[in-house]
Amino acid sequence: MKKEFKHIFESFTVRRMTVKNRIMMTPMGTNYGEQNGEMSFLHINYYEQRAKGGTGLIMVENASVDSPEGSNGTTQLRIDHDNYIPRLFKWKK
Repeated sequence: MKKEFKHIFESFTVRRMTVKNRIMMTPMGTNYGEQNGEMSFLHINYYEQRAKGGTGLIMVENASVDSPEGSNGTTQLRIDHDNYIPRLFKWKK
């Protein structure tokens, strides 16, 4: 590996979060959300596969915080109500 990238596979800590390497997946819209805005099992599988691939930090795609005004489509994630938390929590594990 080139000398200028010698730290890319080293872990680092930001406050209380330790990231296993410096490879990050930027947010990309998948349109895998359920029609009601809940995270689908397709979503969960999608992100699990990226984590298994070795990505150190994954930023989740856009999510509506004020639906329907803040939504960009019917399959966008929503986080504007507590009923969306259980699937998001399941994905976190």
